[in-house]
Amino acid sequence: METNKNDLLKYWPDLRTDNFIESKSLWRDQWRMFGSCYSMMPDDYIVYALNSRKRNDLKKILTNAGK
Repeated sequence: METNKNDLLKYWPDLRTDNFIESKSLWRDQWRMFGSCYSMMPDDYIVYALNSRKRNDLKKILTNAGK
């Protein structure tokens, strides 16, 4: 997680806090709920999720869906 700190804070923020240490529980829980189903290690899941987020403009997707 440490190597992806800046990207995690930018693309996958914990809305409860801006503190990186406190946010780790969010990302661990997300891996447990979703990443572990794909037999991915936590760091691999985080990189996969971040790359997916970077490729997709969520604001644009949601705006277009509302039209």
